[in-house]
Amino acid sequence: VGIFGGASYQLPWLPVSLMAEYNPDQYDFDVSNGDEPPRSPWSYGFNWLVAPGVSIAVSHQNGEYLGFSVQASLDTTADPPLRAPPPFISSRYLAEEDLPEQVRRGDWYDRMLYDAERSGLYLIAAKISPGGSQAELVVGNENFPLWSDAVEYLVALADVHLPPRVRTVHLVIEEAGHRTATLTAPLPSRALSRNPREQVRQRKITAGRSVSDPQRATSFVTNKLDFSANIDNRLQLFDPDDPARYQFYLDLGANYRLANHLVLRASYGINIYNNFDESLRQESDSPLPKVRSDIVKYLNEGETGIDELMLDSRNTYGSNLHYRVFGGILEEMFSGAGGDVLYWPTGSRVALGLSVAYAQQRDFDKRFDHLNYGVTTGFVSAYWESPFYQYDVAVHAGQYLAKDVGATLEVRRTFSNGWQIGVWATRTDVSSEEFGEGSFDKGFYFKIPLNTLLNSNTRSAISTRIRPIQRDGGQRLENHSATLFWDLRESSYRDLNHRRGQP
Repeated sequence: VGIFGGASYQLPWLPVSLMAEYNPDQYDFDVSNGDEPPRSPWSYGFNWLVAPGVSIAVSHQNGEYLGFSVQASLDTTADPPLRAPPPFISSRYLAEEDLPEQVRRGDWYDRMLYDAERSGLYLIAAKISPGGSQAELVVGNENFPLWSDAVEYLVALADVHLPPRVRTVHLVIEEAGHRTATLTAPLPSRALSRNPREQVRQRKITAGRSVSDPQRATSFVTNKLDFSANIDNRLQLFDPDDPARYQFYLDLGANYRLANHLVLRASYGINIYNNFDESLRQESDSPLPKVRSDIVKYLNEGETGIDELMLDSRNTYGSNLHYRVFGGILEEMFSGAGGDVLYWPTGSRVALGLSVAYAQQRDFDKRFDHLNYGVTTGFVSAYWESPFYQYDVAVHAGQYLAKDVGATLEVRRTFSNGWQIGVWATRTDVSSEEFGEGSFDKGFYFKIPLNTLLNSNTRSAISTRIRPIQRDGGQRLENHSATLFWDLRESSYRDLNHRRGQP
C-alpha cells in the first residue's frame, strides 16, 4: 500500500501542459529478478499540442529515463480539411506588366493555365465546340486531397476564363496519366438557373474520354529532371528475436519526363543508420526459391544502393480500359518488365484486371548485378467496389514469385478523410510445411494521407504493408502487380458521384 499521484498545469499563453508524477513503487518483483530499483519516485515532463489532434510529449522518468512520444487523433468519418491555395490575384485581373510574357501574349487558355498551376491543378488540353457553347478541358490534380474539391475549383476557374459564349464545361479528369471520368457542369455565372442547388443537380458524371484534335494543349516540359531528397525509413516488425529493426536513410529521387505519358523514375538510398546487422534470423528452411526470405542480406549488403530505376508509361484506351507498361529495376529485390490492364466500366462496381511481368532477382548489394533466378509472374484480378461503408474487395489468382500458384484475397476500407486500412491473405499450392514459419502469407495494409498532419493541401501519403513474418510463398512484386485499381480509386466514378455537390 502506498500513495501515488500526479498533476498537470496548462500554460495560459502556450499550448503546452507541464506534468509531474510521484510513484514510490520499488518494483520488488523486478528487482528480485536482477533489475535495478528506480533512482527516484519522481517523473517530470511536458506535452505540446503541435496542431489540432497532434501532440508531442517529452518526459524524464524516475530520475534516469528519457521518454518521447508523438500522438495523433482524428475523426475518420470527416472529410479532410479544405485549405485554400496560396492567395493570388487571378491573371484576368492583373495588369499586363504584372503577367509573365507567355501569359501576356496568350489567350484565355494561357491565363487559365497560369491560375490553375498556382492553385495546385493542371490544365492539360482544351477544345471548344464549333458552336462555341461547350468546352472540353482535360484537367489534373496535384495538391487537392479530394478530387471533388479540385473539381469545384476548376469549374470556378473555367467560369472566370472561358470565352463568354461557353455555357457548359466538360472536365475530363486525368489521374496519373489515366482518364477516369468526365464531369459535365453548367458554368455558374452563365447558367439559366442561378440557384446553386439546381446547378448541382444539372451536373453529370460520365466515362473518361479522349479529346480528339484539341485546339490547345499544354506542352509540359520534357527532358527535364525533377529531383527530390528526403529522410526515409525502413521498418521490420515481428522478428521473434527483436520486435523492431529499422533503418534511417537519405532517399534521393528523380523523375525524367520523356513524353506526356512516359517517365523515367530513379531512387537511390544512402544509409544513415540501421540495426539490421544485429538480426540473428536463420535462412528459411523451405524448399521454395528464396525470393523474399533473404531480406536480411539485402538490408545488410545493400544498406546503400539503387531502389528503383525504371521506365513507366500509363494511359487509357477509349474510356474504360486503363493500362500501364514498365521496365527496369522495379524494387529492392527484383528487376524486370511487365504491364497491367484494368477494365472498369463507368458506373460499375466491378472491375477486371490482368497483370504480367518477367522478374529477375537482383544481387544483394542492390547495384546492377543479378542472381541466377528469373520467373514469369502474372494474375487475373477481380475487384468489387462495395456499397457498404466504402469497403473494396479484390481477388488475384495466378503465379507468384516463387512459382507457386494460388490466390490472394484483399479487403480495404477507404475512410472519408483519405485513410485506407486493409487486410490480405494468400493461399497457394504450397503446403504449410513447405511454406515454413507462418504457414501462409497474410498481413495489414495502411495508407496515411499527410494532409491531415500538415497545414497545407497535399496528396502525399505514407503507404506500408505489415506482415507478422515474410517467407517466400505467395509473394508478388511490390507496387507492380495488380495495382491500377487502387491507383485510380480516389478519382473513380462512384467516389466523384458520392461527393457531387458536397460543400
